[in-house]
Amino acid sequence: YKKIKIIYFVKKRKNITKKKNYDFMGIKKIIVFLSESYNEIRNKVSWPNIDTTKNTTFVVVFFIFIACCIIFALDFSFKNIVEYLYKHL
Repeated sequence: YKKIKIIYFVKKRKNITKKKNYDFMGIKKIIVFLSESYNEIRNKVSWPNIDTTKNTTFVVVFFIFIACCIIFALDFSFKNIVEYLYKHL
């Protein structure tokens, strides 16, 4: 029984090594890269919970709003200064 099992394993191993090589233009490397990336994203990345995501989003939107207000104020001021200089010089 063990002899048959070993012969079956050897035959099976030979069939595995005789499979066609599908490395056309690096497709095999791309597939390996994508599968490893997917595995890393699913198992190794620590994703934040929904409350943390909401809070962080609120902070980002708030600071973007503040930055827009500052840029608007500077733009409006410089526009008025330039118009004043052109009219009075």
